[in-house]
Amino acid sequence: MPVNDSYNIIETADGSFSLYSKEFDQLMHAREGAYTEALSKHVFPSKILNSTDKIINILDIGFGAGYNPLALIMQTRDKQFEEINIYSLEFSKESYSSISKIKFDDEKDIYFDKIKEGFLNDKISFENINFYFMFGDARESIKKLSERKLYFDAVFHDPFSPAKNSELWTVELFKTIGSIIKDKTFLTTYSAALQIRRGMIEAGFFIGDLICDNLPKTGTIASKTPFEGSFDKNKMDEIFKEILSVPYRDENLSLSRDEISENRIAERRQLKIQNKSSS
Repeated sequence: MPVNDSYNIIETADGSFSLYSKEFDQLMHAREGAYTEALSKHVFPSKILNSTDKIINILDIGFGAGYNPLALIMQTRDKQFEEINIYSLEFSKESYSSISKIKFDDEKDIYFDKIKEGFLNDKISFENINFYFMFGDARESIKKLSERKLYFDAVFHDPFSPAKNSELWTVELFKTIGSIIKDKTFLTTYSAALQIRRGMIEAGFFIGDLICDNLPKTGTIASKTPFEGSFDKNKMDEIFKEILSVPYRDENLSLSRDEISENRIAERRQLKIQNKSSS
């Protein structure tokens, strides 16, 4: 169903709708279920629902259609959190006309309508939720959060794919994220690409498989400290042996996505030459 020049609304298998971006030539969610993915790839594995803190801060990188924060809000209504602060990063408000047309036809719409209002007005507060939107280059937004000394209890890392949105998957960006999260905070993402996993490791994270019984693709979960299921040193070392694991790099968080991708290709090419000369 076409909505505007940039997005189409696509129904997924669980009945929820996703947005297809013409710019990135990519659907924002798994076709097996957009809302299911928000729960299974982010909210549940982040362990945020088990937190005993009264105040929690959530970093949502790649607001998209807004399902990750919506799923979080729906799951925390019966929890004893006094305050939930959500910082959601998105490049622009261009998707609003599409998001505004999405309905669930159940009680989720009450909260989703609030989120849509906040998206349009940059922020909104309701019940125990403070929702802040930061528009523009997410790298700059994360720098600003770092300067404010905010520390997060969960990170939903959900940009478009590394091949399409490489500037949000670099070693340096993961390092910056690492500087604004707590030691036991989990970062969750749908990507299990070798270059992303190595990038996280180089940034100081421990990583593990994020497996969802109801979704076919494995994601990645990461934390600054080891956790149950995190890879041991041998398994992480194996990642580094693969040429494909060369990560995306962006030393000053300022390169274009084309420059980042081209530099990665050049680094891989140089490694291949070195490997040939040493064999």
